[in-house]
Parts: sequence; C-alpha cells; structure tokens
Amino acid sequence: MGALLDLWKSERGLVLVALIVAVTTLCGLGYVSPTQWLDYTKWIFAAYVAGKTITGSVQLATSTPDDQPTWADKLKAMGDIIASLERRSSPPDPPPPTVAPPRMPTQPAQEGATPL
Repeated sequence: MGALLDLWKSERGLVLVALIVAVTTLCGLGYVSPTQWLDYTKWIFAAYVAGKTITGSVQLATSTPDDQPTWADKLKAMGDIIASLERRSSPPDPPPPTVAPPRMPTQPAQEGATPL
C-alpha cells in the first residue's frame, strides 16, 4: 500500500497514471488498437522504472551514511597515527643508573676488629 501512496505523491507517478488513463481512453474510443495500447503502456512503465532507477542510483552515489566518519574524524585519526609513529621512532629512554654492589675489603682484617 505504501508503494501506491508513493506513486501518487510523486510527479513522475502522477504523469505515469495520467498517460495510462489517456491511452486507455483513446483505446476505448477506438483511436488506438489494443495492441498499440499494450505497447504504449509497456513503454510508459519502462520509462518510469528507468527514471526511478536512475534517480535512486544518483541519490545513493551522492549521499553519505550517518555512520561514515566525517573529515574532522578522519583528520583527528590521522593526527593520532602520526603522533603514535613519532613516539615509536624516537630513541628509547636510557636505562636507569644502576648502583654498584658494595666492595668487599681486600685487606686482611686488623687485629681486634670485629667482623661485620
């Protein structure tokens, strides 16, 4: 039912219906034979379908879906990628300094000294 309402709401649909009514009237009055009426209605319908298909294709080609990222989103993502690459390409941080282990005395213990 929705398709019929869409047909009546569009200019293309009104022209389609008007042309079919006109050729049907001419056929009823005897100006057009039934074979010519059939050919005429086929051509009208083919032209209507072709126009509808072309219009739908153009709308699909020119519209963008809502879930597609905008240019601002794409530029932000590119900036994030560049920043990540810059962090990866910088030299690594130097390791923290290590504390040397305590040295053991190399001299013999003095007399009277208490061991640790």
